[in-house]
Amino acid sequence: MRKKVLGLACAMMMTAFLTACGISDITGKSSSSGNLSQKELTNPTVSASVVHHPQGNPHKILIAYFTYPENTDAKAIHSDKYDVMSSASLKVKDGVAVGNNTVIADYIANQTGGDLFSILTEKPYPTSYEETVDQGKAEIQNQELPALKSHVDDLSGYDTIILVYPNWWSALPAPVQSFLKETDMSGKQVYA
Repeated sequence: MRKKVLGLACAMMMTAFLTACGISDITGKSSSSGNLSQKELTNPTVSASVVHHPQGNPHKILIAYFTYPENTDAKAIHSDKYDVMSSASLKVKDGVAVGNNTVIADYIANQTGGDLFSILTEKPYPTSYEETVDQGKAEIQNQELPALKSHVDDLSGYDTIILVYPNWWSALPAPVQSFLKETDMSGKQVYA
């Protein structure tokens, strides 16, 4: 158990490290990580419910995460000028473009046996980096909470909730705030 807690702590520090700068440029204007081909830039169908760990969940853990690529059209953020795209926010996992926070949430789930839940907004974020930055900042400054299309209906099977999300202007992204507002976590251990 001590190794799992250490692994979880390392994953949480990695989350903070990877997201400390806020939203990174995903328009192809800067290059900071591996390139994605047009074929790899498919937005996977994301379940609007909890994805249960295939080997069970002995510790009753739910990993709720928010990531930009699952809340926009991954194909549309591909550069029209180049056949590749780089971004600190996007990674390729199993041939699909996913966000850093998806990778981190998957890692935590694999280490703990926890179930996954993606926080999804009803209205997708813009595919333009500048527009997303403006919208995200306005939501935080105006305390606007976007409506969510994914919901956890029953938390009774969980003792622990782990939140994985980017750091937007030293604050929780508004969709994570929406999730916290609508989800009763009384009696749960919550880690962020």
